[in-house]
Amino acid sequence: MPLAHAIPLRTKAFSGQSLVEYALILALVSVVCAGTLTTLGQNINTTLGKVVEVSGSNGAVGDPDDR
Repeated sequence: MPLAHAIPLRTKAFSGQSLVEYALILALVSVVCAGTLTTLGQNINTTLGKVVEVSGSNGAVGDPDDR
């Protein structure tokens, strides 16, 4: 006797549960992505701030003495 006949499949009973699980996974992934992007953005701002500080640039083009 094949195993498929011995164990009845009840996919309809679990369809709502699967939807809730997917929604929870999506929410978790969204929170992790938001946190990662926030941290990454802060690190990029810090690094760029250090680069500007070391280069002595204030965003102006050309030599500041020429003004």
